[in-house]
Amino acid sequence: MYEEEPAQSLLGLRSHKFDIVLTGYFEKKVTFPNSDIISTNIGEDKLLVISSKDDKSFFPIKHFSDLASKKWIIEPKNTYLSNHIIQMCRENLFDPDVVSEIHSYDAIKSLVKSQLGISILPSLALTPGNDMDGIFIQDFDIKSKRQIYLLERKPQKRIPAIKVVSQMITNQATTVLKNFN
Repeated sequence: MYEEEPAQSLLGLRSHKFDIVLTGYFEKKVTFPNSDIISTNIGEDKLLVISSKDDKSFFPIKHFSDLASKKWIIEPKNTYLSNHIIQMCRENLFDPDVVSEIHSYDAIKSLVKSQLGISILPSLALTPGNDMDGIFIQDFDIKSKRQIYLLERKPQKRIPAIKVVSQMITNQATTVLKNFN
């Protein structure tokens, strides 16, 4: 298993580095016309704002534009999540005041917990557990959804092992994703 940005994982699938790719895209239907790539939408999750439970300055937040004065912790520039967050901020007429860029959801949650800033993460990254102690999740007017896809190459789809793994991923994802919306 590898974790890569959507564009790199697609290149890995096309170059036969990967047989199956599980990826996400914001707000768009993903198709690959005139290609041997098959995309199956297996669900969606939503984006949620997180802050420290101890950060009293966070309340009340009713609209996305209320986040303009906050310090932000996001993934490094030019990752698909940070690009999307910056785009959402700009659509609400502000540039986020980014105090830290880090490529780990767990590290982002840790910095948020320490009151160094707020962040936006997909709901799948916010599963209940010890790493969520001290984190406040706010679900308000973020309309953005992340579509999650299983990508495969048509010729590989006939291979029994790939068929089995693809079906297992699809079945498990369906079960898991219905709990995150």
